[in-house]
Amino acid sequence: MIQALQLVDLILISGLAALVIGAALSDWARYVIPNQIPLAVAGLFVMHAGVLFARGAEPMSLVWALACGVVVFAGGAFLFAQKVLGGGDVKLMAACALWAGPTHIAEFIVVTTLYGALLSAAFLLPAFRHKSETADASYGVAAALKRRLPYGLAIATGAVVVCLRLLTEARV
Repeated sequence: MIQALQLVDLILISGLAALVIGAALSDWARYVIPNQIPLAVAGLFVMHAGVLFARGAEPMSLVWALACGVVVFAGGAFLFAQKVLGGGDVKLMAACALWAGPTHIAEFIVVTTLYGALLSAAFLLPAFRHKSETADASYGVAAALKRRLPYGLAIATGAVVVCLRLLTEARV
């Protein structure tokens, strides 16, 4: 029975990885994360929680995972209101925070933030490189700062790190 539950959990975690990679590709190509993806991520989490409970996890762990999702959603809603993040980014981050739970939430947020900073730098780099070629050097940088950023790539990176942690734990 335990081996069957481990297999189901491995499949669910792999499904999470596939979904966030799909979200990243969609965000990169169209600057859109379809609503179905965060919904599917949350749905897979419910099944994952069921597997954890069947393996003897404490019911309070679900409460803490939900708290992580709510806190990340609230912070993301604030960033959305400031026009820093898109709505799809906020929903995907909150759904992934459920999976991270209190054990991996800090790592998820740190990895997502670091990769988001690298992504931002990569989008700004061409503006600084062409700075000397333009009459108004601030124009290129200002235009680059107003560009949309496919932050789903950074969220997916953080979520894949969480998947790797969960895969390691699922084998125990």
